[in-house]
Amino acid sequence: MDITVPNENMVKEMAKIYNDTSLGYKHLAHIDRIGTLPKIKIRSLEGAFLSVCKEKKDFALIVDEALDIVSDGVIEEHELPTWEKCKKEGKELVGAILSLFCCEK
Repeated sequence: MDITVPNENMVKEMAKIYNDTSLGYKHLAHIDRIGTLPKIKIRSLEGAFLSVCKEKKDFALIVDEALDIVSDGVIEEHELPTWEKCKKEGKELVGAILSLFCCEK
């Protein structure tokens, strides 16, 4: 089944008409063929806010390790697993923040 993807202007108008900013993000995520955008979950306002708080706490737990890794400007072989975890936690925090901006009001 072929799916017609609307252009950016159409998505902008749809978001305005439906008062739904998540449509813009969903459009970007749909055309993101390499999967660089964080996943978002459409939640209630309080659910989205609690998710941001949780992800912020998780990210804060690894910040000191990230600082140690990046302080010399080089990510060494033995630091890669921790660095990947840092990136994962950061992406989850960004996703939670984007979910907050796109939440149901």
